Amino acid sequence: MRTAYQAFFISQLKVAGVRKSRVPNKCRFVIWLVIHGRFWTSDWLQRHGLRNNGPCALCSQHPETLDHLILGCVYSRETWFNLLHWARLQCVTPNPDAPFVEWWLQSRKEVPKPRRESFDTMVILGAWRIWNERNGRVFRGASLPPMSLVGSIANEARLWDRVGIFVWSEFFCE
Repeated sequence: MRTAYQAFFISQLKVAGVRKSRVPNKCRFVIWLVIHGRFWTSDWLQRHGLRNNGPCALCSQHPETLDHLILGCVYSRETWFNLLHWARLQCVTPNPDAPFVEWWLQSRKEVPKPRRESFDTMVILGAWRIWNERNGRVFRGASLPPMSLVGSIANEARLWDRVGIFVWSEFFCE
């Protein structure tokens, strides 16, 4: 069994990308929930005896778990593939079976150090927008195709670049 001391340092390692990235608090909060396994997906709601919506809201094919929703879902995989391709980071395309946090920590090792902070910001933005897309489908019945979501993520990244949160030129080709 891990001691509280060990758990503290493991948690610190996982959130280094969150602490160092300059993202709005709403995104930081969502990614904190993801890292700590408190993301309100259907499987989490069911484990806690709450009403849930069943299968994944993005693909309707698999149970909605945290890792499936953010990384493993067909919709999410297409979104990440296109976003990472656009950012010239095909080398870190996610494995659909990998846990999100594990993929993120492993991928940031593949990114050159000067680009890691922007990479972390892009990952947080991507995960946050996938979560927003899920919520749009569940609560408003609205949906975007994956390429439209990627375009929306790119537009948001441009806005973040203007206010100094994200360095657009480090990744995206115009």
